[in-house]
Amino acid sequence: MHFRLVDDIKEVVFGIELFNSLNQLLFGFHTKIREKVVRMDAGKNYIDFKIKENPFLKGRYYVNLGIADKDCTKQYYYWSKAGEFTIINRGYEKNYLGDVNVKLEINE
Repeated sequence: MHFRLVDDIKEVVFGIELFNSLNQLLFGFHTKIREKVVRMDAGKNYIDFKIKENPFLKGRYYVNLGIADKDCTKQYYYWSKAGEFTIINRGYEKNYLGDVNVKLEINE
């Protein structure tokens, strides 16, 4: 996420939400969950969210982004559908139902 701040913000929390094409929330996360409150100075800034593995199956997905104060009571910015992406997983339709690929182990 690239953004520009007019003023310094001492402590902020960044959030990300992922939705499917039916506008159903699949995942939500903010940096406070990991007890990471970030200081941002005026000017250009950048923060990166990396998903380690792709859990999504075939479909179109949307990303919402937000910045709030350290207590998550005041929202500075919120971008609805800030981005979108499409996943094409050929062959998965036969083996899975739903939007995400959950790693599953079956023990007898």
